Amino acid sequence: MKPFIVITIFLLCIIQASQTQPDSVEKMPMYRTWIYTYDAPRVRSGDLYCIKDSSITVSKSNILSMDSPEKPVYSTINARLIDVIKIRKKEDVGLEILYGAISGLVVGGIVDLVYSIKYNPGLVSKTFLRC
Repeated sequence: MKPFIVITIFLLCIIQASQTQPDSVEKMPMYRTWIYTYDAPRVRSGDLYCIKDSSITVSKSNILSMDSPEKPVYSTINARLIDVIKIRKKEDVGLEILYGAISGLVVGGIVDLVYSIKYNPGLVSKTFLRC
């Protein structure tokens, strides 16, 4: 009888833990930004922080201010000075590499199959029609 009570209490604890409310704060997506301006020869890069009608604010994630070490440094750029903006989500690079690899594999397989059928018809019939 004792193991039954212990198992029941354990299962009730697991059920209670699984019904707890998840965090209600959603994580905001981070966008990596490169801004080319007319007045500066260098590229201003960082994480996109705020977009307004007249300016864009970019946080330089790797550079911290000397006044307060915990706060990142923000750079505000006037919208009239912006020439080109390039924006990319931070986590999208790996997914794009995967899509490129899969599409390259498919295209390469199709080209190889077409080549084998056209220039080596005996090889294809021997390989695929073995019964």
